[in-house]
Amino acid sequence: MKTQEKVLLFVMFVSLGVVFLVYSYIGTYSRFMADDFCSFYDAKRLDVLRYIWYWYIMWGGRYSAIATDNLIQYIGPYRIGLVPVIVLVTFIMSAFIMFQHLLKKKVSERLPVVFPMIMAAVITFAIVTLSPQSQQVFYWWNGMRTYVPAINIFNLHVAYLYWASSRLFVRREVILGCLVSFFIAVLSGGYNETFTVVQILLFAGITGYAWVFLKTPIKDRTLLFNYSALLGLSLAFLIMLTAPGTVNRQQLFSQSPNLVATFKITTVGYLQYIGGLFNSLEKILVWLGLFFISAWIGLQTKEKAFEGSQLPIPIIGGFLLAFASLLPAVYTTSEMPAVRTFVIPTFLILLGWMSTSLMLGGWLANKPNAVFPSMREVLLGVATLAFVLSAAINTTLFYADRGRYIQFAELWDSTNTMILQAKSNHERYVQIPAMDNWAGLERPTPSKKYWPNICYTLYYDIQVYGPSYSE
Repeated sequence: MKTQEKVLLFVMFVSLGVVFLVYSYIGTYSRFMADDFCSFYDAKRLDVLRYIWYWYIMWGGRYSAIATDNLIQYIGPYRIGLVPVIVLVTFIMSAFIMFQHLLKKKVSERLPVVFPMIMAAVITFAIVTLSPQSQQVFYWWNGMRTYVPAINIFNLHVAYLYWASSRLFVRREVILGCLVSFFIAVLSGGYNETFTVVQILLFAGITGYAWVFLKTPIKDRTLLFNYSALLGLSLAFLIMLTAPGTVNRQQLFSQSPNLVATFKITTVGYLQYIGGLFNSLEKILVWLGLFFISAWIGLQTKEKAFEGSQLPIPIIGGFLLAFASLLPAVYTTSEMPAVRTFVIPTFLILLGWMSTSLMLGGWLANKPNAVFPSMREVLLGVATLAFVLSAAINTTLFYADRGRYIQFAELWDSTNTMILQAKSNHERYVQIPAMDNWAGLERPTPSKKYWPNICYTLYYDIQVYGPSYSE
């Protein structure tokens, strides 16, 4: 790697690092909101298996999400502000491990470690920038535990599949490897129905492509790991779908629309969402940066690895999977899902975009007439400029927006003190102020039967009432 390339990468890392620091700093003002109070109460009174079973029969079958939810009892309300930075770091680490194995397989076995590092950093930055209200996923416990661990485990699963396909050859090793793939899939599939369906479609699509276009034998060793993943994901989806709690939750919604209406609602919402991915300068710069950095890495390809006809497949697949990920929620609720759900389609589209860009670079690398002498420096230079500018804008926007997070944290702290004081005074109930929060989540009202009132009351062990709200 040339000196100027090292300098450009250093500048890019520093710029992204500043954004992550500011984003994590604001995350320290995270506090319990909405469902978090019930999560803490249930986690404290039930062991992890009883907790999973309780929610399985009462509200839903997301067994992995509930198992993760159990960790909240060890974190508590005063350390919850540390969670966002931990989540951000784990997200980067899982992406790094995935890209490390992917790039070794597709680009070069001896690729410098900085390559998967920068890919992990930029996709995380892109998620933070592009995903609608990403703070609901990184700052709010219940939003985080539903989506981020599922993506992290998926990343690790992809890395494992690349590793297993290149390392496991003996029959005994392959059988054990298939079992590992199966159990990873069962774990990953138990977080939310949306991403589980997407993973099933993804692995099925990869398998079908291998059969039809690559003429890979059905009993090929490498495909056995995919079959195991498909089996594990299908089992996970079946467990969630047939849970008594899923039936209970379904009764709260109106009758599901027909397929035509489901596709219509999803298409309208999806197009609005896609428009939002390109509606500001910092977002457009992210797309440009991802394209040029991925193509730059692709140029390091030593052998012919990509055909021109393959280039559109990842990005088209990403958009299709992103659309498909929304269908189950629309069919269930007759409306588009909560904005935090869009971290899944955003992640899928980003993977498709980066993969196509990487493949384009690899395709060009094996066409000497298409590559001019300073092409690598130009691609990396444009990518660095795009990320530096986008990072500067995002840092400014995030820091300027810190006030509403600080204000809610101060309100939460004072209200927490008020409730605890009322409890120590042996009062029968406590009236708290309006707990308006930056996420727009539900808060207590005058009705003791309203679920946020119940969650607050269970958590504090004193009846909690809130004010009336106009909406």
